[in-house]
Amino acid sequence: MLGEQRVGFRVDRDTINIGQSEDWFRNRAFGALRFHADGNDVHMMAIRLVYLNGHSEDLRVDRQIRAGGDLRVDLRGDRSYLRQIEMKAEVLRTRIEDLRSPRARRDLTRSGV
Repeated sequence: MLGEQRVGFRVDRDTINIGQSEDWFRNRAFGALRFHADGNDVHMMAIRLVYLNGHSEDLRVDRQIRAGGDLRVDLRGDRSYLRQIEMKAEVLRTRIEDLRSPRARRDLTRSGV
């Protein structure tokens, strides 16, 4: 894992700082990045890769990651020497249809609601 970042309920820009030296990257290259949504759906809008030399690369994503799911972002060729990954994303609130599942109905009935 390169890093972890929590995303807020509004459109937010978050950064994962890799924090590794140039030597750490010498034998490592990445053909893809994997993002995981834990607990809520996330709308991933864009990603910016920032390299140790200051160069940056913008990737437009505009994809939804379901809670518990993953999003794989393929990179053009192998990438290494990443300083940070900047993300523009938004946590999506629980959908009404999620509250209407048979289990949720049973739980609501038992509690007297």
